Amino acid sequence: MSKTYCVQTKLNKYFLLYVIILFFFYSCSHKPDVRKRLSLDKIIYYKENLYNKDILYKFYENDELIWSNNHLEQIEKLPELIIGNGLNEAGYRFFELKKGFFAEDKLIQAQADILVTDRLISLIKHLKYGAIHPSRVDVNWRGIKRAELQFEEIKNLKNEKNIVKFVKDFSPINPSYLRLKNILVKEIKKPMPNLSLLRAIRVNMERWRWLNTNLGQNYIIVNIANSKLSLVLEKKDVLDSKIIIGTVYRQKPVFSSQIEKIILNPFWRVPPTILKEDLMPKIKSSEQFLKSQGMEAFQKSDDKLVEIAWKDLINLRSDDLNNIVIIQSPSRYNPLGKYKFYFQNPLGVYLHDTNNPSVFEGDETALSSGCIRVENAKELADILLENLGGGEVKDSEYNSFVTKIIKLKKTIPVHIVYFTLWVNVNGKLFEVNDIYGQDQKLFEMLETNYF
Repeated sequence: MSKTYCVQTKLNKYFLLYVIILFFFYSCSHKPDVRKRLSLDKIIYYKENLYNKDILYKFYENDELIWSNNHLEQIEKLPELIIGNGLNEAGYRFFELKKGFFAEDKLIQAQADILVTDRLISLIKHLKYGAIHPSRVDVNWRGIKRAELQFEEIKNLKNEKNIVKFVKDFSPINPSYLRLKNILVKEIKKPMPNLSLLRAIRVNMERWRWLNTNLGQNYIIVNIANSKLSLVLEKKDVLDSKIIIGTVYRQKPVFSSQIEKIILNPFWRVPPTILKEDLMPKIKSSEQFLKSQGMEAFQKSDDKLVEIAWKDLINLRSDDLNNIVIIQSPSRYNPLGKYKFYFQNPLGVYLHDTNNPSVFEGDETALSSGCIRVENAKELADILLENLGGGEVKDSEYNSFVTKIIKLKKTIPVHIVYFTLWVNVNGKLFEVNDIYGQDQKLFEMLETNYF
């Protein structure tokens, strides 16, 4: 083998290596370097924050752009979907971001691509769980726990041809939500839409998103705003009842739970607030007050309740009353009446009968200082026992003051909610006063950029 051939062979190898290295650096310099952009807290060119970085990393694990000019038509339809669900289209900025797809600078392309994905994830979250966390509006909110959106739920987004349909499928399918949505869309299309009505619809659609769940065949809805309880069995309304709720300074919390048992002739453990604000003045005025009402006073001692004398009770300071427990036996004086509907919750709230039916005769329904009074409590108990099982209440038991605990064979969901506007199955619109003053606060949050 000649020396010239060996030298030429080496040169060819070096040249090939040079070409490979050159190609590598050229390729790197022209890759959008997507994942590197994800390490930033803010997309520099657009001066926008990223809100879903954990999910974004999984979307861009191959370090490739997701969107292209082929997706423009779908992205251009997103504002209509956003507005049609009562959300603020301006906050998502899809119209501005799509311009980045045409940029010559690949860094800008990458940033636009990431931001579109991030905003799509946020939109899905907002449709599924609500744009505003309910606790920002109502500190008493104890509703269904808001789950975190998982990558597995949306992993097919980047391969989806119909992006609008994919995103839309995360919005509530509850008939009450859809009826509000239909009214919203019709009102928006009017030459002179009713702005007050639009605000009310948007606010209450957001509340339904907070409750976005399959309510099932059987459930109880307690609407604090219109002071009404509705019992639904097999998806049919079987009972409507007036309720008495908390006064403004003792607002009732919003939450969901399951009714597990019905208590006939319940004992009443007086809540601390009622003891301090309502009962103590009466207790101090007469040594016989507790006895006349069938009440007994106890003091907490370790894990026990020890009876406390009247003279010691009335001399306690306000802070010391936190260790006092007042229990009232079943009687005609007991404000829980004949029935208590028990469901677990950290706030000690429950539905109950009343010993004073006349309170339902007036129009004022924010009178209760305890839990939620139900006008048709006996009818509610009878229907639940008949349909969910657990036993029956004999006339002799009902007419006595003997306590009986009946555990339901099947629990039933109960949702304590606050809706100031709704549409019935016949398309009729109902609106009530915002007794807790939350509508304006929520609307202002929906109007701002909630990113």
